[in-house]
Amino acid sequence: MKLRLESFGELRLIDLAGQPVAFPEKGLLTICYLLDRYLQERAGSEYPRSALARFLWDSHDNPDIMANLRKSISRIQARQIELGTELLVFTATGVRIKPDAFVCDLSELANADIGGFLEKLRRLVGVLRTSWLCSPTKASADGYELFEFQTGPFLIGSNGGPTAYGLIGENFISIPFVFAGAWSDEVRVLGKTFDEFIEAIEAGEGS
Repeated sequence: MKLRLESFGELRLIDLAGQPVAFPEKGLLTICYLLDRYLQERAGSEYPRSALARFLWDSHDNPDIMANLRKSISRIQARQIELGTELLVFTATGVRIKPDAFVCDLSELANADIGGFLEKLRRLVGVLRTSWLCSPTKASADGYELFEFQTGPFLIGSNGGPTAYGLIGENFISIPFVFAGAWSDEVRVLGKTFDEFIEAIEAGEGS
């Protein structure tokens, strides 16, 4: 039974007719995690159960966490038997995916043609993987009082260091978290479109 994993938007498993297929949520997250590693490394390596526990519960040295992992593995294996397919292969010490057992939008993105719509999406995913992105909330901006007197400001995130990225009006901008003088003198416009913003980030501008 060939299945499709959709990872953009709602994370779900569907059959080739587009009908939802029930599958444990931890199993879907595991598939995405391992597929992303597979696409980056181009190798179907087996990953330790401890690494999977860290990913799913942010811990691996807690007996309760490892017990939860074993229960999740049992549920995943039982569901795979019901479906008559094996998306995840578990051993006594690790787990790996069977990438030929399903199709996925993430795989299609990795194989996108240069210059097309999927190429733009691939670049965006690459930017989102970098460390500067954080919770996109205006509350983060309010905490630094950068946009106290602005209308419609939106703080996107930071570069993991002293620089914030955001929107003021129609402009994507960068601004340091700490500065002396008028904040408006510190704003640097990185572009008016999201494509220009991505290009600026990729080029290391505004940091």
